[in-house]
Amino acid sequence: MAYREKISIYLPEEAEQTLLEDAMRFEILKKDGVTVNRNRFLGMLFSGYYDAYARECREKYEAARACLAPYIKGEALLEEAAEAVFQNALLPVSHGKREKPAAKCSFKPTADTEGVLQEIEDGLAPSDSLSGYLCRMLLTYCEKPLPEREQILFQETYEKLQTAAQAKRCVTFSTNRRPDLLHIVLPTGVFVGQDEMYNYLLGMEQDPETGEKKAATFRLNHIQGLRNSAVRMTLTPEVKRDLDRMREHGAQYTIRGDLPAVLALTDKGRKMYLRVYQGRPKPDRIEERDGCHWFYYSCSEDQLFFYFRKFEGGTFFIQEPESLRKRLLAFHAGALADLQRKTEGGAEVFRAVPCGLPHQEDIMLNCLIVGAGGALGAMCRYLVGLLPLEPQSGFPAKTFLINVAGSFLIGIVAALSAKSAVSPRMVLFLKVGICGGFTTFSSFALETDQLLAKGKTPAALAYVLLSLVCGVLAVVLAEKLVS
Repeated sequence: MAYREKISIYLPEEAEQTLLEDAMRFEILKKDGVTVNRNRFLGMLFSGYYDAYARECREKYEAARACLAPYIKGEALLEEAAEAVFQNALLPVSHGKREKPAAKCSFKPTADTEGVLQEIEDGLAPSDSLSGYLCRMLLTYCEKPLPEREQILFQETYEKLQTAAQAKRCVTFSTNRRPDLLHIVLPTGVFVGQDEMYNYLLGMEQDPETGEKKAATFRLNHIQGLRNSAVRMTLTPEVKRDLDRMREHGAQYTIRGDLPAVLALTDKGRKMYLRVYQGRPKPDRIEERDGCHWFYYSCSEDQLFFYFRKFEGGTFFIQEPESLRKRLLAFHAGALADLQRKTEGGAEVFRAVPCGLPHQEDIMLNCLIVGAGGALGAMCRYLVGLLPLEPQSGFPAKTFLINVAGSFLIGIVAALSAKSAVSPRMVLFLKVGICGGFTTFSSFALETDQLLAKGKTPAALAYVLLSLVCGVLAVVLAEKLVS
């Protein structure tokens, strides 16, 4: 039979929404790369799920029959009762077009699905309909975990990969991300990712040009053009170790070689670690020392990057690797630049604003840190004031020296802070505390006024200009020296 007309299937609205989200999630789209290809999605679902769904239905029927057998005599009566239990209690209830809320889902049969639809219709009970059967199939699909739903939609690819992994046979394929790039892979299996959302092929990939072998991971729904390969490879111990660690820490994150990571979390960072669950990397061990929580990792750098970029500033510090620190710095610098970017006319589109005030305990600790630095800076200013520098012109040499030296110091602190070479609280201690207590704009203003009052206008102007120019030059020189 050739199906030329569309089949109308009536579903609960929540089921219709699940199907739409899956089509988007698994990127089953039209040629524009944006619009969901609903008909192709349903065709993949019906073709990939029919055999398994029919088997599930038979198992449910046999289970109902086995439970009723001790209580019902007569084969005909037993089958009738088992069918009634199966249809009315074990199968999901299909919707009709008059039931509310219900969403109409239309499917246009294609050459790939006509065989499946014909087989379904041949096995229908007299009281059943093709639309009702497909509705029940879709409802059962929606009840399954997301990774199983992906396996249904990409059943052919999934089974070929698992078969190749068992046979230790290489395969070739491209991905919808890079259709022009051919991958040669010895698969070890398809595994569910750490987030329990998607399936990932793990295997050893060989570079077609250099012959280098390395651990690789690919999302199941990205794989296309899958074929068996004549290439022969044997899994190396180094790659096997990386693949085992990928299975342990998260199949979606690539690990190649040993790259240990050490991060120190503050108390606030530890609270965030316990609160932010999704994508959380598993540490090898945790140590408590120096007032911090030290986390030691052997997982993928990508996993650490995607997880810790969610954290607030000052909640963790990276001891190693340097590459992770640079990636996070670049990420946050780019985010800040996006917030501060301007339109061509100069009007601000976004303005960076604080995301929230610190916690009360952080404020108290920061006040103590600033107070300690300010006291030290004020004492240093007092000691400089004792130096025998009294020019006959009345030029305030001591205040000038203090402000220029303070400008040089704050330039060093700012440059080190930009490179994340010192912690945020050390920056607070040095910049706000010591520099704030050491330098003195109020004395600068008072002494300028006193020079003007004494009629020493040239000295006052020289004092103002030299203080500004030398102060700015000191900052620039300090930053240049550090960089």
